[in-house]
Amino acid sequence: MPQPPWPDTLNPLTGQGGWVLRLEEWMDIRTLHREGHSIKEIARQTGRSRNTVRRVLREAGPTEFHKPERSSCVDSFKPYPIRGRVAQRLDRIC
Repeated sequence: MPQPPWPDTLNPLTGQGGWVLRLEEWMDIRTLHREGHSIKEIARQTGRSRNTVRRVLREAGPTEFHKPERSSCVDSFKPYPIRGRVAQRLDRIC
């Protein structure tokens, strides 16, 4: 199995495992398909799964990663007046 071209790129959702599809790779897959290569051949050349190649070919354009909005552990206490050192400690903890 071919090595991924960017071994330092991690999945932003998990911080480990899986590889993020870069714009260059997305463009390579589209170009290879336009040249008449099969999905299986594209997967072999790029080191991606056939399902990934299919997904790229179905997409109208490259998808961007959007970090999900997360709440803070102190959000439930924000209506209460918290002042001074207690507020600073809560900010450091969460």
